Amino acid sequence: MGKRREREKQFTTSSTFAIFSFSQDLVTSAFLLLRAAYAEGIEEGNKESGGHYSIHAPASIVLICTAFDQWLNQSALMLDVRYEGLRESAAKMSTLKKYYQFAELVSGQSLEKDRELEMAWDVRNEIVHWLPRLASSPSNWPNWLDELQDRGLVLKSELPEHGDATDLASKLHSYLLARWVWEIIANSVKRLLDLFPEEDEIEKGMIDWSAPAFEIFKQLPS
Repeated sequence: MGKRREREKQFTTSSTFAIFSFSQDLVTSAFLLLRAAYAEGIEEGNKESGGHYSIHAPASIVLICTAFDQWLNQSALMLDVRYEGLRESAAKMSTLKKYYQFAELVSGQSLEKDRELEMAWDVRNEIVHWLPRLASSPSNWPNWLDELQDRGLVLKSELPEHGDATDLASKLHSYLLARWVWEIIANSVKRLLDLFPEEDEIEKGMIDWSAPAFEIFKQLPS
C-alpha cells in the first residue's frame, strides 16, 4: 500500500473527532504574506492602485488555497456522521471535486461549477505546478490570462519597448491577483455554508465557527 493510500485509509477509518484546526493557522500565515504584498506597493508608491509587483503574492495565493483544502477536509471529518460519504470524498477527490461533492451532499442538489473558483484554482495550479511559458509565445499562455489582464488583476510589462511580452511568472506576482483569489475562496466558503438546510443548523455550527478567518483579507484595500 502506497503512502497516499495509507493516509486515505487512516483518515476514512479514524473514529476521533478531537481535531486541531490546521486551516486557521494557514489562513493567518497566508494573510501575513498578503499584507506584506500590499506593503510592497506602499513602498513603491502604488498605494492607490495596488497594481504592483510583489514577491509575496504568489505564496499567499498558494497558501490560502491550501487552507481552503484543509478546511474542507476537517469539515468532512466533523460532518461525516451526518453526511455519509463525505470523508471518503475528502480523502480521494481533488479540492474542487470535493467542494462540489460536499455541496451536493449538504443541499441534495448538484452545484453548478463556479467559474470564478475554477479560474482562481487555475492560477493556483499554474504557480504550484510551474512550467515556464516563453514570453515570445503568447499562444502558449493559459486561456484565463486575457480575462484577468482585462480586469487589471495581472501585471503588464513595465517596459514599453517590449509591449506586453513579459513572462507569465512576472504577471502572477500581483497583489491584486492575490487579493482576488482570497475573495473567491472566502465567497466559496460562504456559499457552501449557505447551502445547509435549516434543519441542519447544528451541523452547520460545527464548521462555521472557523469560516470567518477567510474574511480577514477585507482588512486590506483592493
